[in-house]
Amino acid sequence: MRRTLLDRSPGAREPLLVVPHDASPELRAMAIHEGGWVCDGEADQEEINAALSGAARKGGRVLCAAGTYRITAPILVPSNVELQFAQGNRVTIPETHNFGQAGNRVTVWQEPFCAIVRNLHAGDGESGDEGIVLDGMHLDVGAPTGSTKLPLDVSTGGILLDGCADSRIVNCTVKDVCYDVSGSIRAYGIALTRCTDCAISGCRTDGSGYEGIGLRSGNKRCTVSGCVGENNKIHFVQAARWVGQTHYGEGIQEDLLIEDCRSLTNGIIMHGRGLSPVSRSVIANCRTKWITLDGLIDNCGVTANACRQIAVNSSEASMSGVNVSNNALIMEDGVPKASTGIFLDAYADGGVSKNILIANNTIAGGNIIMYQREGKSAVYENVTIQGNVVTYDSTGTLTPRLIDLGLYGSGTIKQVAILNNRLAGLHQLVPLDYDDTGVYILLASGSTVNIQDLLVQNNNIYARYGVRCVTDGAGTITNMLAIGNMFNLLSDVIYLTNTIKRLAILNNFIQDCTRVVRGPADDVIIHGNVLVDVRVALFNSATNIAVGINMSWKDGVGWNGAWRFKQDDSDADTMYIQKLIDGAWTTAGTFDASPPP
Repeated sequence: MRRTLLDRSPGAREPLLVVPHDASPELRAMAIHEGGWVCDGEADQEEINAALSGAARKGGRVLCAAGTYRITAPILVPSNVELQFAQGNRVTIPETHNFGQAGNRVTVWQEPFCAIVRNLHAGDGESGDEGIVLDGMHLDVGAPTGSTKLPLDVSTGGILLDGCADSRIVNCTVKDVCYDVSGSIRAYGIALTRCTDCAISGCRTDGSGYEGIGLRSGNKRCTVSGCVGENNKIHFVQAARWVGQTHYGEGIQEDLLIEDCRSLTNGIIMHGRGLSPVSRSVIANCRTKWITLDGLIDNCGVTANACRQIAVNSSEASMSGVNVSNNALIMEDGVPKASTGIFLDAYADGGVSKNILIANNTIAGGNIIMYQREGKSAVYENVTIQGNVVTYDSTGTLTPRLIDLGLYGSGTIKQVAILNNRLAGLHQLVPLDYDDTGVYILLASGSTVNIQDLLVQNNNIYARYGVRCVTDGAGTITNMLAIGNMFNLLSDVIYLTNTIKRLAILNNFIQDCTRVVRGPADDVIIHGNVLVDVRVALFNSATNIAVGINMSWKDGVGWNGAWRFKQDDSDADTMYIQKLIDGAWTTAGTFDASPPP
């Protein structure tokens, strides 16, 4: 429970009391009686800093009473001091004052930085400050875009802890630390940099120029929890290297936790860049507009959040060990369907995204996309898409591709497993001829990318097509297995525009489709499937086919119990088999079973 002025006994010396110029006469008299400080409304940081200096000598607390404080230079918090503000406080900068004077700046990562509130020894000397608590400050900077109140030539923050350990920023509000966000000049509400075991909790950051809360370069075991932020220009919370004019900061960020945060207008991003990757960190239980993992990310997770979009962008050399699980992706009214869902985007030339798990998410009105940029050799290895529920529940203007692999570059995509998902397109909901697809694979024109070892297993797919492969480029798909799925389709289970090498269709329940395989495939096995109303054919242009036992019941395969297996070419190893409606068997054409020469 927060201590109030009424809890204090007369003559108490701790906490040290600071009162604003607009305090009541009784409160001003109390401060004087107890050896505290009374502000005059001009450069009130002088009284606050004097109290902090006094508290530092014995590791105490400073309590700032309710009211308005006008500051013209930074508030400097020393080690082992708690600076607490009573409810109803407001810290401001006078309208006519330019806070960006040289004396108000500190050098952080070799760049000048202007912090309104900071730890005493912040800067490139690596402060070593510890045990700081900043509690309950309401910092209302009032500097909208274009304001001259803050410097336009250096980055500016509301509250900064730099090089600190075991410190906390609690229940603080920062508003309108803002100006033009172009170029490399940035504004932040609250920032930690080079900190260890520090926490930001219960804070609110609104209207900051770049982000509300920044975890910048070199932080370890730091937490952002229970915070709220709206209408920041770019991000709500960002974990990334420091961005200055010429120097970006170094040092891995690891063991970060961002949890229980909320923003309806902004998102959260972890961005590992250059010499400041992000490792072993988690975003959990947040409700934001979007969430992004970008760049050099190692063993990080996004779990149990609610948002419109989660993006995993491989924009640097490599990314490994990403877990996106148990999130709810919610389409917003008026937002195109293509922007709702989970998006993997590889565009670092030569980069590898590996050991990626997308599991147990619920996506309403969107999809899961794995994308590779044109002209890039960025590749994926060991990607698992498992246990997700993906539904597309309105007609919209876009063709729904529930899991969409769009590959435009070069290299090899290997070991992709699509397991235990429920993928529901439009055809179960509206009587329209939409080309909705459970799993859509595009090897785009001009690309040379290859796919090896694609497993589609134990999924429930309700759509027009089950798996649709469009191979306009020079690449190939090798080793595709469709095992144990339930397909309820308007058209084809596997629809190809170019040849797949080695295709196995095993132990699936296939209902209400046109063909099992439409288009060219080479080395095909179909066995152990249950076929219900396959209306035209099992295949129409596959080669080198092994057909095992595929079960059906009366009237289960084809119209009135008829089905045919027919090849469209004239090769000697092509088999023509047709089961007639009356149950007789006929063999047409020839089949050369002799061994190869």
